[in-house]
Amino acid sequence: MDINHAVSALLKKSLKSTPGVQQLILADATGLVMSNVTKKMINKTDFEGIASISVALFCGVGSLNLGKLDFVYTDFTNTKLCLFGVTKDYVLISIISRNVSVKKVKAKMKQLSILVSEQLNLLKVSEQIETKQQEMIEKSTKVSKDEYDKLLDELSF
Repeated sequence: MDINHAVSALLKKSLKSTPGVQQLILADATGLVMSNVTKKMINKTDFEGIASISVALFCGVGSLNLGKLDFVYTDFTNTKLCLFGVTKDYVLISIISRNVSVKKVKAKMKQLSILVSEQLNLLKVSEQIETKQQEMIEKSTKVSKDEYDKLLDELSF
């Protein structure tokens, strides 16, 4: 299973099993949405806007040199927004119903953030392996100019 699909599967499973959670978004530190699952239809602009604002809030508060920020909670008139630090580069955004206990959702999302972090670490390792493999292929296929000229001479009539 592709790691991006594994992350999406984790979010879907958590969305289904956590009462009151309406939407889960995984975004990187730039606000780019990596994965998004929702119980209700929200257009793309909405979840991208939510991700951008959430990441700005999370990263902005996190830059105050008060220590590592793990959780931010924001209460709106119609919903609640919970932000969880997954890694230094990713934030998990949970949009929950107004009448749901943040404490219960926080515990479930903390578990989810650990699982997502593990998948992101696997992704990082696999990208590093792929880069090394590509470097090795490029090294092994490099031909010196003299060898290239010699091959051309042998192939020319």
